[in-house]
Amino acid sequence: MQWDKVKRALDIIKNEGYNGFLRVLYKLTKNQDKPAKTLETLNLIAALDFSVQELEQNRKLMSEFEEKKPEIKSINWFIPYFLHAYYGGIYTIFRFADYFAREKGLTTRLVLYDNPYIDEEEIRSKIKETFPQLAKEEIYIYKGPHINVVPYADISVATLWTSAYQLMKFKNTLGKFYFMQDYEPLFYPAGSYYAMSEATYRFGFHGIVNTPGLYDFVTKTYGMRAEYFIPAVDRHIFFPKENPPDISVKKTEKMKLFLYGRPHHERNAFELAIATARKIKEHLKENIEIVSAGSEWDTKEYGVEEVITNLGLLSYRETAELYRSCDFGLILMFTKHPSYIPLELMASGSIVITNHNYANTWLLKDRVNCIIVEPSPTYITEKIHALIADQTFLKTIKENAFQTISEFDWESQMEKIYRFIMWKDCV
Repeated sequence: MQWDKVKRALDIIKNEGYNGFLRVLYKLTKNQDKPAKTLETLNLIAALDFSVQELEQNRKLMSEFEEKKPEIKSINWFIPYFLHAYYGGIYTIFRFADYFAREKGLTTRLVLYDNPYIDEEEIRSKIKETFPQLAKEEIYIYKGPHINVVPYADISVATLWTSAYQLMKFKNTLGKFYFMQDYEPLFYPAGSYYAMSEATYRFGFHGIVNTPGLYDFVTKTYGMRAEYFIPAVDRHIFFPKENPPDISVKKTEKMKLFLYGRPHHERNAFELAIATARKIKEHLKENIEIVSAGSEWDTKEYGVEEVITNLGLLSYRETAELYRSCDFGLILMFTKHPSYIPLELMASGSIVITNHNYANTWLLKDRVNCIIVEPSPTYITEKIHALIADQTFLKTIKENAFQTISEFDWESQMEKIYRFIMWKDCV
């Protein structure tokens, strides 16, 4: 029995990396008895443990980096294992890494820090699907025994809170950056996981921050030197229907609602989402179709097989096709980043319905380019009813949303971050 558990753990590490194992472990233990969960958390604490000297050396390195402002010609990206290169966070990391290497000539190394069992060519082939030029850069599979076996680069970048612990101890570099795409402590309840992830914002790295809302929060809270970028969408993939149906006719036809359903991610409030789906279906009956995507789960297990059709994980282009077919998208996000889904829905001609979140007000504006709702199924259902009843208003929101997205582009934002890491905007 014990060997079976060990083999299962090794299989998860091989297929999903240590961060994948950590995610599975957290899900399995969060509802177990306290001793089992405590033992597993103790293992993680031991793996990420650091000394006063290590943190002071790290901060000294950063002080010297800020003082000398050295010329930067090479970069290490500390990346976690990934299943596909075209999903949200990892896709954005590779987008920037590709731009810096291809357009700016930075010598680039991708350091996979959390899965020593993976084959380099497997990683290269996955990257090649989306960024063929980046796939030609060096890929380094970290296998221990300590992080300073990783080769030197002028600057190095952490991309996930666990990678920040590796980077903090890393000495073969002149400067360190933290590529932040959400406030990751909020992925966990207040406790050990929260504390360990939150501590990384005090390591002294310079921040590369996805969205101005997250930037405002981390700079005001932690006082770090940072710059933000505004994410965009791939407009050749996410775009509206060429000939959308006449809205006056559509009113009498079946509407389609997309639901971002991820039961294993607390920040997406899955329970609230499916309770809302039930309420909407109860009121609109056969006049609405509700589909979910974003995670593999069985609708029967949650008692919503007559309410929701779950499509699971879709490819990038399949996702875009789905969004184009939907009238509305219900996206609940309770951390400091809106996710890419609202942007992609807006670009695809679907109306975003989402929760209050101060960190996302830079993008999501109630009754201008989206509908902001309270966390109540009846409230959300009534808002959708009102929207369907006012077709002129519905059309205005779609147009405003599309205009919002049209103002964003990747190249200008990547250039902005390049100038930041190169000290080009410093006084």
